[in-house]
Amino acid sequence: MIPSNINVAGGGEVSTISTLTPPPTTNKLSSTADNEYTVGAAKKDALNNLPNWCDKQKVEKALTKRKKRTPAQRNRDDFLKKAVKLNDSKKHKAAFKVATQRYFDICQGPNVGKRGYGIQSIVDSVNREFCTQLNHQTVLDAVNEQRIGVSPLKKGRPEIILPQFTKALATHATMMQVAAAGGEASGKGMRTVIKAMTDGTKWEGKFNSEYAWRRTRSKLPELFIPAKAKAHEDQHMEWLTARNINDWTDGAKAYLVKHDFVIDIPGDIREYFILS
Repeated sequence: MIPSNINVAGGGEVSTISTLTPPPTTNKLSSTADNEYTVGAAKKDALNNLPNWCDKQKVEKALTKRKKRTPAQRNRDDFLKKAVKLNDSKKHKAAFKVATQRYFDICQGPNVGKRGYGIQSIVDSVNREFCTQLNHQTVLDAVNEQRIGVSPLKKGRPEIILPQFTKALATHATMMQVAAAGGEASGKGMRTVIKAMTDGTKWEGKFNSEYAWRRTRSKLPELFIPAKAKAHEDQHMEWLTARNINDWTDGAKAYLVKHDFVIDIPGDIREYFILS
């Protein structure tokens, strides 16, 4: 705040009144934009100060790349985006159902055509109630088509990769990680699984396996908890079942017999005492 002195004359005396000028108002958006502009200007100035023999374009391309995110960071971002999208979709569907039902009821009652009971007033009221942005023409079309109290129609073309497929693939990858079956699910290994899932079906060759794997990770981030889904001690404890122990001992026996450490014939286990 900047003080300013104002002289006020009155009654033969001169007095000085100190006033405070409020600071200029700023918002977060403008501050962010100013910061981005400052960073951009600093980069440009640094590039201009390079020696003449430097290739500025190559230096800029090599040194100004965006920092690569880790798989865990991408997972968190995808989960947040999905949560926000699902919440918005849920509110939009609920508001659409209420708006269509409310306008339909008004059209059947005595208030039809009265001020404050039109489609625009109904939609505005529902938007304020649900914090949505319904379009009055969309609601009006739904009522005229007798789609009352139901979810709005989906936009866009149908999905090539079915949700059941991505969910099955994500579940399989998670079970591989939890069971420690060959470590974490790698992209190369999962592309092989995708090919095996579609071979001999009507989906064979319909979509790219790399795209299917990326879409699965982005649509179902909550199912991908890398390697930390279970502690190693829990994995070891679950591995120690009677069947696994028998398989392990049978394998050890086959190895010992193969290398002539033991003979595969029936016998008794005896204890011998060596007298010194």
